[in-house]
Amino acid sequence: MIGRPQVFYSPGEGGGDGGSDGGDAVATLETGEHWLDTNPAYADVAGDESARNILGRYATEADQVKAHLELRRTASKPYHLPDDPAKLTEAQHAEIDQWRAKARGVPEKPEDYQINVPENLEVSDEIMGEFRQLCHRTGKTDAEANELFGLHLKTLEFFNGERNKIFARMAKGSAKTFEEIDCAGDKELAGSRMEQVRQYLQTFCVDKDGEPDSKEWEKFCVRHFYNGQMMELILMRALHDAARLKLGTGGSPGGGAPTPPEGSRYPTMTANLKRQNRG
Repeated sequence: MIGRPQVFYSPGEGGGDGGSDGGDAVATLETGEHWLDTNPAYADVAGDESARNILGRYATEADQVKAHLELRRTASKPYHLPDDPAKLTEAQHAEIDQWRAKARGVPEKPEDYQINVPENLEVSDEIMGEFRQLCHRTGKTDAEANELFGLHLKTLEFFNGERNKIFARMAKGSAKTFEEIDCAGDKELAGSRMEQVRQYLQTFCVDKDGEPDSKEWEKFCVRHFYNGQMMELILMRALHDAARLKLGTGGSPGGGAPTPPEGSRYPTMTANLKRQNRG
């Protein structure tokens, strides 16, 4: 456990550095000429060995009084450090840092942080571990760690919002261009062709056994769709003819109602597309 740190004094500011160095005092103490022995007022003190060891280091009574006053001034402060921090040893630095961390309420271990993570947010244990390590290394309290985590979430929310605005403009612009230029302004035809492209893409989202894999489809949608609308115009143009041929519409401009391959294997994935809102 970390107790109260030692008191570190600047030279000449108490702690035994004030007054005489005690060399002469020791000599006179041994010869019986010390002021403790010559002043009757200190007769009782002079007979106390522990008191004699303390007071005997001062050559004069004035030195003792001066040191006492300096000690009282220093003791009135919480602690006193050298004016030059470089004079502290690494051990003293560590002791002060640990005592200060404990006084502020910094958790003893990184694992002790209680971070309030929203229920709908998935964060890996590795990332949270690094975050706790950072907070502990920089001396954050539990409250400060949660405040920092909350600020991070707000920052992510802002950038996600800006990103979604870009994706929304891309999806809207691509759909409009595809309808006006590639489908001669025919909104119904554009919608039919886009549905064909979606179903065509789904035929490639299969697992190792060749069965429809909705997770693969959802991962693809996260990268290429926004709110159910494909964002890349080039991808729409490159695939719509191949999609009509694949789905048995013969590639005719008007097409027919698209029919998913092998009956109704893919409707669930089509429905899942509507949930890809990226936010």
